[in-house]
Amino acid sequence: MLRRIDSLRNFGIYRDFEGSDQSELPVFAKRNLIYGWNYSGKTTLSRLFQSLQFHDQPLPHPDGQFRLMLDDGTYLTDANRTPPTPVRVFNREYIESNFQTEHTAPAVFIVGREFLEQTAHLERILVAQEALNSRIRERRDGIDTINRQLNDAGTERARSISQLLGVRDFNRAHLQERVRTVRDAPSAYLLPEERIQALVETNRSGEQFNRIEPVSLSLPDLRVEIQQARELLRRTASFDAIESLRENRELEAWVREGLGIHDETNTCQFCGEEIQVERLEELRRHFSTASQELLLAINQGITRLKSIDFATPSIHERDFLQDLRNDASQKLSGLNAWLQDAAEIRQGLVAALENKTTALETPRTWDGDEGRFVEWTVHLDPLNDCIGRHNQRIQDMGAVRREARTSIEQHFAASHFVDARVAESEERIANLERRVGHANRAKDRLERIENRIEAQVNRTERGVEEFTQLVSFLLKDNEIRVEPIAQNRFQLLRGRVPASKLSDGEKTAIALAHFVTSLEGEGENLAGSIVYVDDPISSLDSNHIYAVSALIQERLEAAHQIFVSTHSSEFFSLLKARWLKDRELKDNSEGFYVVRSEDCEGSFSNLVKLPNLLRKFSSEYQFIFHQLHSFANNPSPTEFEAYAAPNLLRRFLEAYLGFRKPHIAAWHKKLDLILDSAESCREIHRLLDDASHLQRIGRALQEPAFIAITKARVNDVLLGLEEKDPEHYSSMVSTLS
Repeated sequence: MLRRIDSLRNFGIYRDFEGSDQSELPVFAKRNLIYGWNYSGKTTLSRLFQSLQFHDQPLPHPDGQFRLMLDDGTYLTDANRTPPTPVRVFNREYIESNFQTEHTAPAVFIVGREFLEQTAHLERILVAQEALNSRIRERRDGIDTINRQLNDAGTERARSISQLLGVRDFNRAHLQERVRTVRDAPSAYLLPEERIQALVETNRSGEQFNRIEPVSLSLPDLRVEIQQARELLRRTASFDAIESLRENRELEAWVREGLGIHDETNTCQFCGEEIQVERLEELRRHFSTASQELLLAINQGITRLKSIDFATPSIHERDFLQDLRNDASQKLSGLNAWLQDAAEIRQGLVAALENKTTALETPRTWDGDEGRFVEWTVHLDPLNDCIGRHNQRIQDMGAVRREARTSIEQHFAASHFVDARVAESEERIANLERRVGHANRAKDRLERIENRIEAQVNRTERGVEEFTQLVSFLLKDNEIRVEPIAQNRFQLLRGRVPASKLSDGEKTAIALAHFVTSLEGEGENLAGSIVYVDDPISSLDSNHIYAVSALIQERLEAAHQIFVSTHSSEFFSLLKARWLKDRELKDNSEGFYVVRSEDCEGSFSNLVKLPNLLRKFSSEYQFIFHQLHSFANNPSPTEFEAYAAPNLLRRFLEAYLGFRKPHIAAWHKKLDLILDSAESCREIHRLLDDASHLQRIGRALQEPAFIAITKARVNDVLLGLEEKDPEHYSSMVSTLS
């Protein structure tokens, strides 16, 4: 429920209204009656409420700003206009929107702007649905084409796999199952051609394979052997070496051999001459015991190296399962190559040591590759691992063939997944499926909207009878009647012939009937809606005021909250008696007054508390007198007050003079009851005829002295009333307090 208009700026005539600053301004109640003269700002208030009803449309005043307080303390603003409670507005725009542009006979009324919009919306929905159906068919055809291509490629690949395996039980379904296994990492399942051939042979093989004993190499610690050989090559045995022997190793070897046969004699066995003792000692020092020991160690090292067995194992790749043969061949080749290299390295060490035996006093080095000599486990362990896999698998040859078949199927499934671009095709299908899903959801939304609109259209059709009855009720003294001619289209007849034109009053009554009917239609929640009705008796004569008042009181008071604004004192009095004076209703009803003022910047309107004169008395006669009295005694009245004064003065004179001389119809012919001068009577008559029904304030103010002239004529009437009927004048003045 709306409680208050906190602020309303740049919204038509409401330049800078601050409701929150007015302590006397009451908050809105369930029933709210708003009174004001023509062009005071009532219709602008209805447009404020209309901006809440059509919150998704632009504001009627683009620069307008407002702030409305709700009963829960939250606010609606020009930036956030979505109300928690639906708002429905009846005003001049509603009347105009419910009728086509003026037409020739027959006059045809189409029920409601909303129906026009719904019908057009429904047509757009049908077009959009057909477009969506076309897109859905197109995308499903695309999906079918891709699936057909995938299925054809899958069938062809499954047939080739079946032929390769020599079986008939492998089909596209089996291929798709394998694809699901390999799709996350297809490259991991792709095999080289020779591997595939070996697996095929294994799968088809009926051979029986024997167990292969693991290869065992009895080798010493080769690092120790190399280290010992290098140490022997570095060692020397003599400290007093003879230079000539050291430089001539062949001579040194000859002398060493000859020195051994001269242990018992000092006679040279070669020349027969006597060898001096000093010379024998010198030679013995050259060939000391350490040399003999070094020579012995070198010979022992040579013997150990020659005893190492580097013979190749006696197994062949043919001994392995077909799919392991390639791997076994590589492992055997690697091991045999190492054994050959190791044998060659051993021969190099032996040759180096043998050369050392003839040069014991010369340090030697060996430049061979020690790493290659000791890396035999690098080749032996993989070979034994291959042997182990062979031995494990031959325990169940059926399982071996099944494993081979599985590997083949997975290879070709991975190949099919890559070659047929299955992932890309599936992504295209998924994308099309998503787009189909989007289209279907959009189609579902359109179908729901279509159903809702059709329900609303049907609801409008079901409300035809009630609508016709309301039109007859509001225009019961009128010849206008409603005759259905098509779905939600009515011919307006005047008597028995089509009504070629409708008066403003007739349009108002017909539009009001539709407004009430639409609020009570199926699916609508009048009790949950805020209803604003602006000048529902506009252009209607007094005979219709009671019907409209009864219609509002009987049919619209059930609304969650209702606002009615009017310029008609009679209509205002009828609703005031019901809402503001009835003991059961007045506590939840409130009255307001729209007042228009002027300052140096121009005209502006405000919403104020309903004045006591309007609230207290059953007639507006006292209030009109109050307005005229205030205008006459105001030293600087506003242009709007001057603009409204002729209409007020005429209404006052019609009421007063009609009571004094009811047998005379024309009010101006009874002015002599107040004024003595015939000139004054003619001047007032002319002023009121010209200015009491002006549609625009600007026209009245074209007369430069309009304010002064109007004020003078009002003073003439009040002074004449005081002089001719002082008792009535005094009584009226007393009511002002």
